[in-house]
Amino acid sequence: MKYSKIRVQDEPARLEWWRRKLQTDKDLVILSMSETMENKGTNRYFHIFADVARTEDMESSNKQRP
Repeated sequence: MKYSKIRVQDEPARLEWWRRKLQTDKDLVILSMSETMENKGTNRYFHIFADVARTEDMESSNKQRP
C-alpha cells in the first residue's frame, strides 16, 4: 500500500481547520493522525502528523487482493 506522511505546522486554531479538511477530503484516506504537539522554541506554532493514502490507491489495492 502506498501512502504519504504529512506534517502540518501552524497555529492551534488553524491546525484544527487542517485536521477537519484532511478528514473530510474524499480523495484521501487517513490512516493515522497524531495529536497536536508543541514545537520546540515557540509557544505560537504547533504541529500534527498524518499518514494518508489516496482513495484511488486504496481502491486499487483492495481489488488486487483475492
